[in-house]
Amino acid sequence: MLVYNLIMFEMLRSHQLDIMLFFEAICLITAFLTLITKNLPKVRKTAIVLLEFNAALIMISSRFYYINKDNTGEYMWLLVRVAKFLDYFFSFSINFVMNIYLKDLYRDFCKQGNEGRKRNRVVLFFIDFIILALIIVLIITQFTPLCYTFDSQNIYHRTKGAFIFLTFLPIVGFLEVFFILSNYKKLSPGVRFPLFLFLVIPFVATVLQFTTNGIAFTAMSVSGACIILYVFIVQDMNKEVAAKTKRIEVLNDNLIIGMATMVESRDNSTGGHIKRTSEVVRILTEEILKDNTLQLSEEFCKRLIKAAPLHDLGKIAISDEILRKPGRFTPEEFEQMKKHAEEGARVVHELLIDSDDKEYCRIAENIAHYHHERLDGSGYPKGLKGDEIPLEARIMAIADVYDALVSKRVYKEAYSFEKANQIILEGMGTQFDLCLKKYYEAARAKLEEYYAK
Repeated sequence: MLVYNLIMFEMLRSHQLDIMLFFEAICLITAFLTLITKNLPKVRKTAIVLLEFNAALIMISSRFYYINKDNTGEYMWLLVRVAKFLDYFFSFSINFVMNIYLKDLYRDFCKQGNEGRKRNRVVLFFIDFIILALIIVLIITQFTPLCYTFDSQNIYHRTKGAFIFLTFLPIVGFLEVFFILSNYKKLSPGVRFPLFLFLVIPFVATVLQFTTNGIAFTAMSVSGACIILYVFIVQDMNKEVAAKTKRIEVLNDNLIIGMATMVESRDNSTGGHIKRTSEVVRILTEEILKDNTLQLSEEFCKRLIKAAPLHDLGKIAISDEILRKPGRFTPEEFEQMKKHAEEGARVVHELLIDSDDKEYCRIAENIAHYHHERLDGSGYPKGLKGDEIPLEARIMAIADVYDALVSKRVYKEAYSFEKANQIILEGMGTQFDLCLKKYYEAARAKLEEYYAK
């Protein structure tokens, strides 16, 4: 095992310049990708950009040192020392930037009513204090042999004081891990994992660094951890944004359905109509999808079910005098009532005009506009015939009429399932689309079971 490890270390030592160049390029690319990422909060986005940029600078300075460490040229001795200083400095800087990231998480926890506010604040402050102290020690080291020296061949050597770094850097890591563990339940899984990797991997690499000469374990592991952190956190933020978007969509849907329910509440004769017709549409579309001769997609059917409650939204423009009349309409009143179809299309269009789902908007607008059209052209408001009527409106028409037949209205009692079925079947080919007949018949048992409840 020892021999195997030695071989692996030698392979890593011989190829590490190429590996460092690769990490350098990936970190710079990742920093650019972070800049153009829109889903990250501002502070965390800035922190990740700085992490990636610092990681790239570590690779640049560390690689410069390994290329020129034996060079004792007139100015090279100074440049090699500067490179080694920057190697350490950017390593500390990464820890400092990570603390900025954690502070932003802490502010989120405060908004959530986190009970450990004081403890978190102390931990994060102490991390900043240690990092500042390490930077001061690093600066002092440039003028004294406190932590490391260079020999006559311009090669870096650690002194006993180097254990200051070995002691205090793990303390920083421990405190950051403590912060994460104490707020474990508040962190999403997509953030916990990369944060632990970011803290644990460099810690292990630092131990290896102090036990093995000639290999930049710490620099390469920090760069790799920064890349992993970006990938996982951006992925997690995308999921979070998608979840928030979904919640906003649900809220918007509920608001619209709530508006439809309010409109329905003005009509004495149709209580519960929008809920029942949505269920009828769902049952019909289930049957349609079974053989799918009509070649409808599941997404189309989902949008149709979602849009069904909006079909009578135009009644908002009908006066209470007509809408709440306890009996049949006069011809004049019926003409006024027929206006709800075109008005519904207008209202739905205005409500959904900013929606990203244009197909849903089209379906909702069509069912509001054309659900009273008849296959023979005797319907309203446009007198469309046959396939001129959008399919979604033809499906909605069956659901709308079926519910009207089997439900009690102020001007009639509920019809029996047999009578309602007879009326629907007699209307196939004149009022309703004949190609939907087999789906209606297949759905009849489920419809009757639903209304029987």
